[in-house]
Amino acid sequence: MRIDSSSSRRPFVTPLSHLLATRYFIIADSNLDDALVELLTAILDNQTGNPSVSLTCSVPAEGTLRIDIHGPDELFPPSDRAALKRGGETQLEHGGGLGLWLANWIIENGHGTLAFPADEPRLRIELNRVAD
Repeated sequence: MRIDSSSSRRPFVTPLSHLLATRYFIIADSNLDDALVELLTAILDNQTGNPSVSLTCSVPAEGTLRIDIHGPDELFPPSDRAALKRGGETQLEHGGGLGLWLANWIIENGHGTLAFPADEPRLRIELNRVAD
């Protein structure tokens, strides 16, 4: 992964790149770094005041790497989350941008999943992990 190449635009990406590159081997689309930058940028842009986000990586099961992105408030508007859950948008019900969709397509293309756990200001990405 070359997430660090985006760090000049968004310095918050560097620690995640270092964590993933040094600890885990994953199966993912080669554009995963772009998906993470899109998600983090959109999340921070949606926040008011002093924006913040935290990331945690865990291995909940053999063969899975989980990335949880936490924020103080909802990470995306309800309309964006609903459209993603439905798998499509309508003229009356649609999201506010392409960042979440782009990230979802990239993650799914790498056989991963992107989801919003119920009633929490959190976004969860699960990727396939290769044995160490």
